[in-house]
Amino acid sequence: VLVEQSSYFAELLAIPKSLIGLILLSIGTNIPEIAIAVRAVLHHRKGIAFGDYLGSAVTNAPIFALLVLFSGPFSLEASEFVTTSLLMAVGFVFFYLFAGSKNAISREEGQVLLMFYVIFLSVQIYNLVRFAG
Repeated sequence: VLVEQSSYFAELLAIPKSLIGLILLSIGTNIPEIAIAVRAVLHHRKGIAFGDYLGSAVTNAPIFALLVLFSGPFSLEASEFVTTSLLMAVGFVFFYLFAGSKNAISREEGQVLLMFYVIFLSVQIYNLVRFAG
């Protein structure tokens, strides 16, 4: 039902189905992490929030990689792959450097990571729209 309705709205709004899928996937996978992070921070348990984030990242990457492999053939534009890979590599370096400093991420470092995520998401949406049309 979710797939049918998502396809319907993608066609109705004349936007790529992959964009609708990206939005639904990101909302569905991140709401539990956000809820845990908010509760942990409110109860002054920042270690739990950080562990939840790392655990999610370590678990989601292989799971979604396997889902992609088992879902059958797919196409990927070379320019889209290069851009995404470069942005991910830079993001991982930032995160590694920030997390390694005093084993915590400061508010300013978090803002830099959030800005970087907005840039990453914007590039992904731009690529989806550009390659779909």
